[in-house]
Amino acid sequence: MEHAQIVQELVTAQLDLQRIVVDNVGKEATLAAYKERITRRHVAWVRSKLAYDQDDLARILADLEKRRTTLLTNIKSLRRDQQEVEKEWLQAQKQLEGAMGADETARSGAASLLAAREAWRETSQKVLEQTETMLLFLDQEKQFWRYRYSLLESVASQQDLHNWEEQVSGYLHTIEGQIEVSEQYHTDLQSEIASLRKQLNLEDLAPDRKKHVVAQVQALHKMAEQGFEYLSLLQGTRSIGKRLLDEINVRQNDAGLNKRVQDVVQGIKKVWEVELWVIDERSVTVHKLIFALLIFVAGMVFVRLFIRVVIRRILKSTLLDTSATVAIEKLLCLTVLVVLLIVALRLVNIPLTVFTFLGGGLALSAGFGARNLLNNFISGFILMAERPVKINDMIEVDNNFGIIENIGMRCTRVRTSGNIHILVPNSSFLEKNIVNWTLSDQEIRAKVIVRVPLDADPHAVEELILQAAGENSRVLYSPKPLVLLDEMLVGSLRFILYFWVSMKNLQLLERRIIESDVRFRIITRLKEAGIALAQQQRNVHLDTSRPVDLQLHGAK
Repeated sequence: MEHAQIVQELVTAQLDLQRIVVDNVGKEATLAAYKERITRRHVAWVRSKLAYDQDDLARILADLEKRRTTLLTNIKSLRRDQQEVEKEWLQAQKQLEGAMGADETARSGAASLLAAREAWRETSQKVLEQTETMLLFLDQEKQFWRYRYSLLESVASQQDLHNWEEQVSGYLHTIEGQIEVSEQYHTDLQSEIASLRKQLNLEDLAPDRKKHVVAQVQALHKMAEQGFEYLSLLQGTRSIGKRLLDEINVRQNDAGLNKRVQDVVQGIKKVWEVELWVIDERSVTVHKLIFALLIFVAGMVFVRLFIRVVIRRILKSTLLDTSATVAIEKLLCLTVLVVLLIVALRLVNIPLTVFTFLGGGLALSAGFGARNLLNNFISGFILMAERPVKINDMIEVDNNFGIIENIGMRCTRVRTSGNIHILVPNSSFLEKNIVNWTLSDQEIRAKVIVRVPLDADPHAVEELILQAAGENSRVLYSPKPLVLLDEMLVGSLRFILYFWVSMKNLQLLERRIIESDVRFRIITRLKEAGIALAQQQRNVHLDTSRPVDLQLHGAK
């Protein structure tokens, strides 16, 4: 207990210490905020007293141009040196090939010579590549100084600042990658130089080979010196880029909200007044087109709500069926759409001759790919007018039974007995053979096939089948059920029962369910009368032109 009490006191002391630390950190953060404000005031004061004019910018750019001229001169010299180094490398390679048949000493010397020439060749290529890259960095540095001068002169807009920020950020990301690669390459280069120096300390190293190793070390040293210069230029350019990026961020933060809003408003106004085209000496601008679209969309929303709430109730109170109601609604929507389009164009003073251009475009698109779309669109109106199929009609399309749920402008939605929806193009109803089971009325004929033995009384079977059909309440009494003796097969009689059912309030599977119920009742009636159903028979024919080969298997 004493130990636990001591531990508790220690934990409490640590908790108090952490609270003091947190309190000190908060005070340090407040102090840092005050220091930041003071620093910003100092920067603003220095900026107000800073004299940086066009002459200063010209002097800096002239200095950068001198460095650029020096780099161009170095590039020419390096290209000449590279050609000489390339020749020496080829000679060393030929010398190694000629020493392949000589002794080990000659081959070793030729190999070390080729390694030295290879190092100078790689150095020459690397130095030339880095010098050409430095030339690009100097050009970018000149552009950075121009941006900084524009910031000091306050001649940059918010859009310019945004573009400069993206450009400088992307360029700094590229420089960071180059610095990382250069530092890693320099580290590998130092490791290689250290390895070559270890070879020079070997006592049994031949003089010729030692000379070649020294030449190789000199080449790597030259590459390292160039790498330092290249890396310092990268870091200097990165430093200037970061300064420029900080100045851009400060300028963007210091810019007032009103100025930003004004820039945005001015940009919107410019886009708002952009002229799209001129027809009949009337210009069509962006704001006219937007107003037309808003009027058109608002009108369509209002009309759809009006049709759903008012027109649909009025049509339901009439004696029109569902298909006629939907057709009238669609025609009203299309008519209102055309009227709204004309009114919207008139309100924004857009001439109707614009449809000459649109009509030509539509005709061109119809010729190249919209033919099927227009075909289905026109077929939809034909279906609504002629009404070969209607909503809630039971149809058979491609061996699929379904009920029509909706007739659209392009396609018709059909729901099958498996609750699967099929979208059938409207043109298919005019071009293909579609079976409409409920076109004229809702009564369709069903049938049931019954087979009984040949010795059964056919009149008794007929009466039993009619009784079974009459006992089903969903079988219509008119037209009356009809039984036909269809075939007299070997060993059986085939009867067909035809009866009628109403599909007005039935689903797709109801007809099959009724047929199944009638079959169940027929089987029950026949069993009660002692009449069995005919069994399927198979005739076996033997070839008696030769003896029959009989074999017994498994006999004991």
